Amino acid sequence: MILSCNDIHRVYQQGDSPLHILKGINFDLNAGEIVALVGASGSGKSTFLHVAGLLEKPSSGDVIINGKNVSALSDTDLTGLRRTHIGFIYQFHHLLPEFSALENVMMPLLMTGMAKKQAQEKAETLLAKMGLTHRLTHSPKKLSGGEQQRVAIARALVRDPMILLADEPTGNLDNETADIVFAELMNMIRNQNLAAVIATHDLALARKMDRIVHLRNGIVEEVTHTI
Repeated sequence: MILSCNDIHRVYQQGDSPLHILKGINFDLNAGEIVALVGASGSGKSTFLHVAGLLEKPSSGDVIINGKNVSALSDTDLTGLRRTHIGFIYQFHHLLPEFSALENVMMPLLMTGMAKKQAQEKAETLLAKMGLTHRLTHSPKKLSGGEQQRVAIARALVRDPMILLADEPTGNLDNETADIVFAELMNMIRNQNLAAVIATHDLALARKMDRIVHLRNGIVEEVTHTI
């Protein structure tokens, strides 16, 4: 088991009233498995991904990564674990506008201390797999929406994470582009044998994954096996 979330609760304080977003989530992710996370807006999908990805601490419950309970780790240790084990893709690409596509993908590697030449070679290889060899030096504003999201995918994968978490990664694209980018994303995940959780509103895309987890009002309402 690469990721386990045991009885996860997440409560926010809204004025004098508690806002209970996650209400006892239990979830397991196996190595090499791709899970779709579906549910209406407000069902807790994004909050769950933030907790599972160590961006937020649960109010109660345990997050276990690769057999290690990480819930009690310090913020510094959680940041280090997140950088080495987890990749994130969001609906909006969040690329740095002042840097080229290549530089955006190199950045996570340079932050770990990798030599610039090695980081460039690795980033170029990954962008080539995404069909972007001819766009390496372009800034984000000169890329199409689909190209920007491909760069964001490459950036998330460049550090060879164990787990990939994606929050509506094609939700900001038109249907045709979304289908192409999603197919490329799935291909990259399969080729790297990653464990992945992908939140989506698109049930057609969800059915292409190994398992569908349905969230409703902060609880797991249903699990559907697609294969």
